[in-house]
Amino acid sequence: MYLAFLTTGISLLLAVPAAYSLSKLRALLMSWNEFLYAVILLHSLRNYTVPLVIASYISEWGVKWGEMAAAGLISSLPMLVFTGYVQRYMVLGFMRR
Repeated sequence: MYLAFLTTGISLLLAVPAAYSLSKLRALLMSWNEFLYAVILLHSLRNYTVPLVIASYISEWGVKWGEMAAAGLISSLPMLVFTGYVQRYMVLGFMRR
């Protein structure tokens, strides 16, 4: 009984930093992609966010697949760079507990 409690306690202690880091990363990604609020609140093309600009490549006459793919790739680069930079601190946080 004690061994089961001990392994569960250790597992939970190891899972807490991972859950915290992943929740913060998810919150950052979700705020990066606030598509619905931007569609409702922004009316000027000058103020469009990146997802709205990407969605503007879809029109009733067709889809500009090349431009849409390029814009999607370029818009994902800041998040990839940020994740790569923060990854070493996440790993250190996992190992520290």
